[in-house]
Amino acid sequence: MRWQPPNVPAHTPAQTGEGHLQKQRRSKGVLSLKERLALYAKQIRQRAAILPAGIERDALLEKARQADPGSNPDEANSKEKHSR
Repeated sequence: MRWQPPNVPAHTPAQTGEGHLQKQRRSKGVLSLKERLALYAKQIRQRAAILPAGIERDALLEKARQADPGSNPDEANSKEKHSR
């Protein structure tokens, strides 16, 4: 018998009836990258709003600005170039 970490049941393909070429299950993300970044930026802004003015608050606001997909100047410039 192979060594198993504690509290982990020993499951071999023969015991579970699974083939050795079984596909790995992956869950599909519910939110797109833009949606996740926008949500993250919103949460960071909420955290910054309760802080007094200072270095920590400014750093959080900068992080939120960088994460916000709507405020990415590089993306806006590339869209302008492609629309010409």
